[in-house]
Amino acid sequence: MNVNSVLVALGIMVSAFAGFLAGYMKKKGENLAIHEDIQKVVDQVKAVTEATKTIENRLSGELWDRQKHWEMKKEALFEITRRISELDDALLSLYTVFQQEAKSIAEGSNDSWAESKYNSTLKWSNGQKAYDQANSVAAVVCTNETTKIFDTFGAMAGTTASKMSTGDLEVYKTSQTDLYKAILFARKAIRKELGVHDDSMPQSSGSFEVPAPAVPAAPAK
Repeated sequence: MNVNSVLVALGIMVSAFAGFLAGYMKKKGENLAIHEDIQKVVDQVKAVTEATKTIENRLSGELWDRQKHWEMKKEALFEITRRISELDDALLSLYTVFQQEAKSIAEGSNDSWAESKYNSTLKWSNGQKAYDQANSVAAVVCTNETTKIFDTFGAMAGTTASKMSTGDLEVYKTSQTDLYKAILFARKAIRKELGVHDDSMPQSSGSFEVPAPAVPAAPAK
């Protein structure tokens, strides 16, 4: 074999290897590019997943906060509803005992109403304390408008009781219309806070007849 033949053969082999190497490098580059693209997609999916989880956690927290607030509001409103009724009942009890005592004195009776007065006064004091506590909680979770309505009723009831304790029993009768309206406004505010809408409203004028109180048994002489 002469030198020319060897050189030709070597040239062919080099060309073939160069072609193979070029194809290999091209394929490797394509694979690398594909791998990089896949990694980019993986990174993007990971970022979207993390963002989604963050949003889900935030929404979940917000929903939990709203649900917790709703439960607190509902409990506070149910509590103050009971306290309104108890305070109104305690006020009536106070009036009844004072009225019967005044009647006994006017009739010249020697009956002692000390124990009955003590019990009714204690009932009023406890009722007022419980109402103030319930109102304080309601003020945290309710609107300012609702809080003012609760404050108004509590103040009116307190003023009436205070005047009765000094002997002014007529104040109970004269304040009944305003107290009755205050209770109606409170009930309407409670329904509104709970989402139970009511188109009815207390009238701005009119009379309210005071129900005849239950007369307690006269104490033993």
